[in-house]
Amino acid sequence: MSVRARAAGAAFGILADAVLGEPPDRLHPVGLFGSAMVGLERRVWFDGRTRGAAYATTGVLAGGLAGLLVRSTGVATGVAVAGRMLGAEATKVAAPLVAGDLEAARAQLPALVGRRAAELDATEIARATIESVAENTVDAVVAPVLWAVVAGACTCTSPSARVSARRTSTELAATGVPTVGVHLSPKPPAERVSLTFDAINSAQQVWFIVS
Repeated sequence: MSVRARAAGAAFGILADAVLGEPPDRLHPVGLFGSAMVGLERRVWFDGRTRGAAYATTGVLAGGLAGLLVRSTGVATGVAVAGRMLGAEATKVAAPLVAGDLEAARAQLPALVGRRAAELDATEIARATIESVAENTVDAVVAPVLWAVVAGACTCTSPSARVSARRTSTELAATGVPTVGVHLSPKPPAERVSLTFDAINSAQQVWFIVS
């Protein structure tokens, strides 16, 4: 299949997602893939590179096999992307925020952001929503579409990283402690000690060192 044909299929998938949205949760292929990878992780996890590499390879091969079975770049892209859902979740935060209902906006925020919302003001909620949408757009739209164009229907390998990243965010949301152990982080090193969101939010200054 040519690049032009794959690009057309990816465009069809984006349009299908915008019109149809997500399949039911219990039937969603990406959700089933994520559940299977989490189950496998619980059974085979070991603090070693060899087993970690085998786990990652299994996820990539499983996603690729699913894409080969589907064969249609448009269908695979439509299933893998989640632009409509991401926009809907952001709107659920934005609507009450614009209306001045801060408590309702806080109640909706955890669907997008893995941090405590109780102490955030309107500006911080808006900032957190924008940051989350920008970050998740890479995983839920840009990456699947890019790989759809590059490799056709083999586009369903990103959910494994998203599941790991979501669990890491949950660990950092621990309350009452300044630090927490993070296991199986999607970014190296896999085992690390991190400040919790509580500690970061209470700090007078936060410095970012980017290399």
